[in-house]
Amino acid sequence: MIKRILVAALALAALAPATTAFAGSQPGFIGCQFPPSSGNDLKWEDATTSVQYSNAAAAAIQDWNSSSTQFNLAKVNSGANIRVANGNFGAVWMNLELWGVTLNTSKEVPTTSCKDNDQRWDTTIVTWLNTYYMNSSTTNKRKAIYVHEIGHALGLAHTNDKNTCDISIMQIDIVDKYETCGKISSPQPEDVAAANYLYG
Repeated sequence: MIKRILVAALALAALAPATTAFAGSQPGFIGCQFPPSSGNDLKWEDATTSVQYSNAAAAAIQDWNSSSTQFNLAKVNSGANIRVANGNFGAVWMNLELWGVTLNTSKEVPTTSCKDNDQRWDTTIVTWLNTYYMNSSTTNKRKAIYVHEIGHALGLAHTNDKNTCDISIMQIDIVDKYETCGKISSPQPEDVAAANYLYG
C-alpha cells in the first residue's frame, strides 16, 4: 500500500532531529540550518517555470519576510540558500504521494547536505511543488505549501496535531488542514518563534 504523504516528510525524515522542541503545536527542528550571514539575510532564488508558481513563491517569501522573523529572505539570481521550484513528480514518487518536497540540488534527500559537526546546510536547498497535484490548486494553496517547504529548508520539522485547527504551518497534513482549518497559508506565531530560535 502506498503511504499518502501530503507534504514532504520524506526529504527530511532521515535527518536526526535536534533535541530542542517547543510545547504544543510549535515545530521542533530537523537538525540543519543555514549558516549565519551578514545582516541576517538569507538568499532565495526563483526557479519556477510559470507565473502561477512564481506568484505563489513570491507570496510565500513575502509572508516569511513580514512575519517578525529575525532574518530576511533576499532574492538573488545565483548563490541562493533556498531555491524555490516546481516540477512533475507524478502521482507517486519514492512510494509517496507528494504535494511538496524539500531536496538538495540533485533532487536527493538532503541527508548528506548537512555538515555533522556544525549542523549547517552545505548546499542550496530546493523547495519543490509537485505540479501533478498543484496545477489545479489556487495560488493561495500553492503559497501555503511553499511556506511549509521553506520552513523545512530553514530547519523546521513537522508538527502533528490531529484534532485541532490551532496548528502550525508545519503541520504534517497541511494540505488537508488547509481545507478544513480556514485555508491557513502563512507562518503562524509558533513557526516564527521556532525560526527565530534558529536565526535570532
